[in-house]
Amino acid sequence: MRAPGGRLLKDSIEILVAFVRDAEHEMLAVATSLQAQIDLIEKEQSESVDSAARFPALNRAVSRLVSDATILTSVSELTLLPRVKTRQNVETMMRDIATETRSKFANSEVYICCNIAPSIHVYGRTEAFKLMFKETVLALLLECEKLETIRISAKVVNKNVCLSFDTGTKDKLQKFEPWRLGKLRLHPINGEGISLAAIDAVARLNSGRLSVKSLPNRRHEYRLSFAA
Repeated sequence: MRAPGGRLLKDSIEILVAFVRDAEHEMLAVATSLQAQIDLIEKEQSESVDSAARFPALNRAVSRLVSDATILTSVSELTLLPRVKTRQNVETMMRDIATETRSKFANSEVYICCNIAPSIHVYGRTEAFKLMFKETVLALLLECEKLETIRISAKVVNKNVCLSFDTGTKDKLQKFEPWRLGKLRLHPINGEGISLAAIDAVARLNSGRLSVKSLPNRRHEYRLSFAA
């Protein structure tokens, strides 16, 4: 399968390079944390100290590296695919994602509510939009408390399809800011930065953008916008 050509290829490469820069920053931070845990375990072993309590942190770091590598691979593969204008129904994709993530919501005791008109469509690859929507939902789920509801809505504004992901917080004091792809080190978001960078990278490949609203309680709201 041929990669996008001409200007689209140049744009795709620039997007991928920026995302790889973010992935490198994230994975280096995780690897540094992993090495610190290993150093402590080795020190404790030399002193005949039980290190079992450190294993969960060690496993989390390894899992993060695996997850980061998976996301990096997914974005790289999507970048190399030709751009398409296939019509995708947003409501249908979100319904599929709600089904795919049902166990995660059940385990977290969090609910999901979608308010999306059947007439709203976007244009591109199904796998690209599902990756964006699913990662956005999961990023929000990580911040939720028990019995909260993630609310997803979509509307057409100035010929753009805008999707909002929040928990019903109507904070009008804070503003949505565009995600700065390639500058993850500047974002005050811990732990899930690579997922958000991936969302924005894939959005850019589909004439879209990710915007983030940072709330005072270290929580966030997300908005994805695409040309209709």
